[in-house]
Amino acid sequence: MTSLRNLFENPSEEIAALRLQLEEIKARLHTAEQTLEAIHSGEVDALVVSTNVGSQVFTLRGADHVYQNLVEQMGEGAVTISSEGFILYCNQQFSQLLNYPLKNLIGSNLQTFISPKERETFILLLENIKKEETVTQELSLITPTEKTEIPVKLSIKKLQIDQLLINSIIVTDISFYKEKEEKQTNLILKTNILLEEKEILLKEIHHRVKNNLQVIYSLLNLQSRSIKDPLIAEKFKESKNRVQSMALIHEHLYRSDDFSKIDLSQYIKELINILSMSYKMNNLDVNIIIDIQKNLFLDIDTAVPCGLIINELVSNALKYAFNKNKKGILSIKAESDNDQNLVLIIADNGQGLPAGFDWEEIPTLGLRLVKNLTNQLRGNITIEYDQGTKITLVFTRIKVVNTK
Repeated sequence: MTSLRNLFENPSEEIAALRLQLEEIKARLHTAEQTLEAIHSGEVDALVVSTNVGSQVFTLRGADHVYQNLVEQMGEGAVTISSEGFILYCNQQFSQLLNYPLKNLIGSNLQTFISPKERETFILLLENIKKEETVTQELSLITPTEKTEIPVKLSIKKLQIDQLLINSIIVTDISFYKEKEEKQTNLILKTNILLEEKEILLKEIHHRVKNNLQVIYSLLNLQSRSIKDPLIAEKFKESKNRVQSMALIHEHLYRSDDFSKIDLSQYIKELINILSMSYKMNNLDVNIIIDIQKNLFLDIDTAVPCGLIINELVSNALKYAFNKNKKGILSIKAESDNDQNLVLIIADNGQGLPAGFDWEEIPTLGLRLVKNLTNQLRGNITIEYDQGTKITLVFTRIKVVNTK
C-alpha cells in the first residue's frame, strides 16, 4: 500500500527507482546467461558460490573429479611435472613413498629426489620425452629425510594442455621385485660356488681312487716278479689288467671337465693299447680293428663294469684265439640300438671256443666275471662260432648318452 501511495504522491522518483532496479536485474540476468554459456562450452572448471556458511567451490567437470579420486586412491605414485622437472602435482601415495610432506613436494624439482648416481639418466629421460610419447626407466629415488634409496620404475607420458607441455609420471615401487631378484642372484651364486666345490672334490676323489688303484697295480706287479709258476704269474697279470681297466676310467674322469660321463671311444682305444702291450700280442700277427660310434658316452656306474667286460673278452681273445699260422683279426665294435641300449660286439677269426662250451657252466674266473657283470647291467649275450668267435652283448640298463 505504501508503494502505491508513493507512486501517486511522487510519481517521478518512484519510476526512476524502478528503472534502476530493472537495470540491475538485467545485468544479473546477462551475467547468468554468460555463465551458462561458459559452462556449456567447457570454459569453466568450477564455480565459487557465496552462501550463508561462506564460499563453496563446485567442480563442474565430473569426469575430472572422478579421475582425480582415482589417482589419489591408486596404489602407485602419480606425479605431474613441467618440462623442466618441477612438480606441479603428486598424489598421496608418492608422498608416502618418499616419506615427505605433500606440501613440500609441490614446486620442488623431481631431480632432487633422484639418486645422485642416476640423475644424469633422469635428465636424459626428460630430453627423450620431448621426442617420444612415452618412455620407461628403472632407477632409484632417495628419501629426503632418511636418505634411503628406493628402486622404482618410471612410466612417463608426454601431455599437452592448451599450449603447456607437461609430463605425467606413474611411479611404481619395485623394491619387492629387486629384493627377490637379488635373493635369486645370490642363490645362483651360492649354488655355482657349491657346484665348483663339488667338482673340485669329485676331481680329487677320482684322482685319489686312480692313485690307489695304481698302488694296488704296483704291488701286484712287484709280487708277480717273484712268482716262478707261469700259471700263477698269469693270474697276477689278469688281476693287474682288471685294476688298470678301472684306474683308466678314473683317469679319464680326472682329466675331463664333465664328471657325469666318459667318452667310450677314447676309453676303449686306451684300454686296448694297454692290453696289447701287456700281452705283447704273444708274438702273433694280429690286426685290431676298433669301431666305436661317435659321441658315445657312459656314466661312471656303467663304465666300470662295461670296462671290465671288455677287458676280459679282449684279454681272452689275445691269449687263446690266435696262432702263428694265420693272420689274426680282432674287432671291437660299440654302438647304440634303436632303444638307445649299448650294443657291444667283440669278434675274432681265431680257433673259437672249445667244443662243448657251455656258457652256463663257465670254468674260468674271467668269463664268470663277464656273465655276472652282464646280468648286473641287465644284458644278454649271444655267441656265434662261424669262422671264429663273435660275442654280442646288449645292455638294456645302459641308456647311451649320445651327444652331438
